[in-house]
Amino acid sequence: MKIQKLLFLLIPILFLIGCGEGDEHQPRHNQGKNCLECHSFTSGATVFKSLDATNYDQNDAAQGYSLQLLLESGKVVKFTPGNGYGNLLYNGDRGEINSFTSQVTDSKGNIVNQSAINSHDVGRLACNTCHTQSGLNGAPGRIVNFDYAASLMTDINATPTTNKKSFSTDVLPILLTCTSCHGNNGNYTVTDTNGTYNNITSNHFIDITIPENSRLLLKATQSISHGGGERFDTSSTAYTTIVTWITEGALNN
Repeated sequence: MKIQKLLFLLIPILFLIGCGEGDEHQPRHNQGKNCLECHSFTSGATVFKSLDATNYDQNDAAQGYSLQLLLESGKVVKFTPGNGYGNLLYNGDRGEINSFTSQVTDSKGNIVNQSAINSHDVGRLACNTCHTQSGLNGAPGRIVNFDYAASLMTDINATPTTNKKSFSTDVLPILLTCTSCHGNNGNYTVTDTNGTYNNITSNHFIDITIPENSRLLLKATQSISHGGGERFDTSSTAYTTIVTWITEGALNN
């Protein structure tokens, strides 16, 4: 009798563990799986950084991105963050959804990737069932935080890697304007290429996941307190150069 009571108490706990409930503060939460198997919201999805990401891969999940549906009626419905990195959900009126275009947006609301126009319908709200590691029903793979159609064209055209922003020739000259304060002191020291690169990366001055959140940029634009004042604004070439360099991997090139 005691064993039966114990099993009765354990069953709901095991169910919650299996579905990942209760781990809203954890980075891992069934990334890539069909959210609607366990949840009752209208739609669920995971945004990844690569088309062939595996299930449960929190490291390849794209943080700082969201999803929205552009309905054929012209209305836009926006997803909100779910449990786990990269997971998103929409919980609204299923009845208003007709044909729609699925769009991935960055932290500023800019569209960085989208499906073909009105290529989805109300039967395609369990996004991860088609956007699997290898792709089903015409999906190219995972929902990703970049325009994969454009990336295919880049591969076809064989764009050389030298087109990427260079730390030594593009970024370092910008940082050298800060030597009045950072010549031999401060949180990082601007000296030669390797020394400066190691200083800003080891002191966590860059954020690969969300480049705009990099302390290097926030301080230079005076978005957070900086004793040296504003060095450049967000519309400047300097800002764009550094954002692009970080987006491309913040290479020591």
